Order: sequence, then C-alpha cells, then structure tokens
Amino acid sequence: MKSKKKTNRGLMVIYNTPESSLCEKLSSFFAQAFYRQKTSVSPIALYTIYNSTEYHIKKGEFIVNRIRSIEAWRALVDKSDVQPFLLFKLSMTSFASIAAKKEMQKLQTELPIYVVIVQMSKKVSNAIESDLGVKHETPQLLIIKGKRGIWQATHYQIRESIVKDAIETYV
Repeated sequence: MKSKKKTNRGLMVIYNTPESSLCEKLSSFFAQAFYRQKTSVSPIALYTIYNSTEYHIKKGEFIVNRIRSIEAWRALVDKSDVQPFLLFKLSMTSFASIAAKKEMQKLQTELPIYVVIVQMSKKVSNAIESDLGVKHETPQLLIIKGKRGIWQATHYQIRESIVKDAIETYV
C-alpha cells in the first residue's frame, strides 16, 4: 500500500504504515539530499532498510537484524556470554550514520549484527544506555560480550579496519 506524491525535487513515495508520517518526513529529507548528490542512498532504499526486520545488501551480503523491543534487547544481552554480537545504533537523519553504515557493509565477520534505529526505537535505545552504562551516541557501534559493552566506536570512528581489529582483540 503506497501512494505517490509529486514534490519540487521529484517523486516522493509515501507508505501507509503506522510510521508513515515519519517515513514521509525522512523520505523528503533524503530525497532532497539524494537529488543534491550528497548521498547515494535513495529514499526508497532507506524505507526498506529502516522498516524491515532483516535486510540484505548485496555487497558482501550485509545482514542485520533489527531490535524492536526492550524484551528482545534483554534476551540478546542474556545470551551474550555464549554469543557475542555487534550492536549498531544509528539515526535516519544523520549523514554520519550513512557513512558508518557504508563502512559496516564492508565488514566481514562471523558475529551477528543487530541494529537499533534511534528514532523508531527510543525506548530500546534508552534501555541499552541504562543496562550497559554506556553514554548514548549516534551512530554508535558496540561489541557486546558477557552482558556488557566491551568496546565502542562512534561517528566517523566506525571504520571497517578499526572494527576488524577490535573484534580480533576483544572477542
């Protein structure tokens, strides 16, 4: 279920979901940036990424599972003694998040990667901050092991080579 609306920058796709007003605003924001050549990510691709539970991006099959509830977050943390994982927190309106996502796409790792989209899961983001005692940043990448954050990078420090080194050192 989608409708199309003509804007001064081109075509904007509006999805009829509970979050459609947010999607419309973000689609407009990224449509303007896309048409000004500031990002290579189209608004439709962003909707797909940010509104799905799991998504695949062909280069290296970047697979991410989205954390949508506090219960899901806490279940993952409880299992982190056995299975460490990467937690990627990002914003839909931040170019630093887009840059970080591109770096994460290059990453080849056996660790599962989970994502929290801060605008859509603010309560989960707050629970992560309080459970781990780690100051909230966006974008932010954490290695979670043993029910705690053992390493983090934020903003433009999220680079494939840095993350690979951290995984080798701490996991």
